[in-house]
Amino acid sequence: KIKPSFQEILDITRCAICLETVRPEIVQCVNGHLLCGECRQGLKDCPTCRQPFSTAELSLVLRQMLEALPRRCKYTNCKIYLKHADDHEKWCGFQPTTCKLTGCN
Repeated sequence: KIKPSFQEILDITRCAICLETVRPEIVQCVNGHLLCGECRQGLKDCPTCRQPFSTAELSLVLRQMLEALPRRCKYTNCKIYLKHADDHEKWCGFQPTTCKLTGCN
């Protein structure tokens, strides 16, 4: 019974843009939809409801709960779930790299 409840919590805390567990700095619209701070860049309104973003900060308890949730590595195709402050993304084999060959894109 815990697993379905935990999955429901993860579903509720998904970013409306990247569809992963929200990452700090977490942004909320006036209707309560959550976005990662990085995903919100360049947006004036919430992509879910087209309402403005709230200027109020999330409560400390909610912010701590969201930050305690595991989140997936930000790199495409990596299936690793991370704990808060994990160094995995520094060393992830799925992160983009620059080709060192001349003329390669």
